[in-house]
Amino acid sequence: MGKITSSIGKDIREIYDSRNILRSLVAKNLYGRYKNSLLGFAWNFITPIFLMLMYYIIFTEIRTGSNIENRWIFISTAIFLFSFLTHSITSGTNVFTGNAGMIKKMYFPREILVFANAISSMIVCLIGYGSVMIMLVITQYPINWLYVPLLLPLFIISFLFGIGCIFLLSSIAVYIRDIQYALGMIGIALFIMTPMRYMASDATGILSTLIWYNPLTYYIETVHDILYFGQMPSTFYLIMCTTLSILMLVLGYMTFKKLKHGFVKRL
Repeated sequence: MGKITSSIGKDIREIYDSRNILRSLVAKNLYGRYKNSLLGFAWNFITPIFLMLMYYIIFTEIRTGSNIENRWIFISTAIFLFSFLTHSITSGTNVFTGNAGMIKKMYFPREILVFANAISSMIVCLIGYGSVMIMLVITQYPINWLYVPLLLPLFIISFLFGIGCIFLLSSIAVYIRDIQYALGMIGIALFIMTPMRYMASDATGILSTLIWYNPLTYYIETVHDILYFGQMPSTFYLIMCTTLSILMLVLGYMTFKKLKHGFVKRL
């Protein structure tokens, strides 16, 4: 136990000592995708607002046959957390393979690549929810402000889940490249099996079973409880979110620690 604690402590110190690299990578992820564009970083705000406007127009002006009231809000309150989680599972897989040149040429704590990816993705997620709150206020949707602070612990445990996924899948991807293609299909399956466009209670047949085997369901249902329903999240959902995040973080980090010494050779 002492060896494990000492090893983790050493890793944390190395990451802290390399915080300037982490800061640069986060900035690169946030600004790099909009390099040479006129609006630059502002696109991180424009995109979520545009998405919500589209949802508003589609689900208020067009009859969709859905019995979900304010369906555009139902979707908007879930889509950004869903995007963060799926990004961690799918796009986060190439964290090491996509930075092979950097890994081969210089020494730095490899964990920094994982944290940079997760932090930049979470910042985009938080910007999205800032836009959601503004839209809810503008449209005078009844927000129960008593439970809004619960979003903070939800985002924290979601962040830990995302980090765990990136550690696990990006480490395996160094050795098995096919996983990147398989996760593309899994991303499609998660889009279908996550109740953000329909209520979980409305699902029938095999879908109603698969929904609850999908870990993302518990995070999405929790954010729906807080923002859409304005109620205290289910204790079961909170326990599942916390448990899944801890398990994924431990599993991901242990896998990374076991495989990272072969990265340079495999890349």
